Amino acid sequence: MNRILLISTGALLSPTSTMQGESIPGIAHAVAIERECKMDYLRAFIVGGTICLIGQILMDKTSLTPARILVSFVTAGVILGAIGIYEPIVEYGKAGATVPLPGFGYSLAKGTIKEVEKYGLIGAFTGGIKATSAGIAAAIFLDI
Repeated sequence: MNRILLISTGALLSPTSTMQGESIPGIAHAVAIERECKMDYLRAFIVGGTICLIGQILMDKTSLTPARILVSFVTAGVILGAIGIYEPIVEYGKAGATVPLPGFGYSLAKGTIKEVEKYGLIGAFTGGIKATSAGIAAAIFLDI
């Protein structure tokens, strides 16, 4: 076997969306593994898929709204990044850890810490913005 394709799918089911007759957004996380490839892809798939799984469980088993889950994920990324717990997850899962919402929070914390070390208190206000500005701009301008 030279190639393996792994795909996990899900739907961001929300009782509010369903009751309002809105469309249900679907998600898929895919990774192709070739014999020559490193296991980085598999690790990214596992970490990213686990984060998505946690989000889906929170939506299914709690009364949290998708907006609160989003904020919780970003906040968790900030906290875990600030205390150094998210760094090993990023080293292991690479893009699987940096692309989802906790990764955004991690980038905010990492940028802020870096700027505070370099510029002092003003870095607390500029670091997160500098670290995440490219992703924010892409989200705004590429939202078609």
